[in-house]
Amino acid sequence: MSNPNKENYDAHITRLKALGAKILSFNTPCCGKVVETQAPVFPAAWASQENCPHCGKLYLKTSTAREAFATPE
Repeated sequence: MSNPNKENYDAHITRLKALGAKILSFNTPCCGKVVETQAPVFPAAWASQENCPHCGKLYLKTSTAREAFATPE
């Protein structure tokens, strides 16, 4: 079965990597799978609600220039 959210996520990460963006990875709190995300430029920090590209559940993602992590929503 096709997962359009996962396909969109994969395409987005592939584009970021091709552009040379710094990529961070973390495990999701919902299903424990690894997700990659773009790192903000220091000293910025980003926080956002995200849907897991693997299982679709919502979590809160926090990213800095050095790390990214997620907490349950």
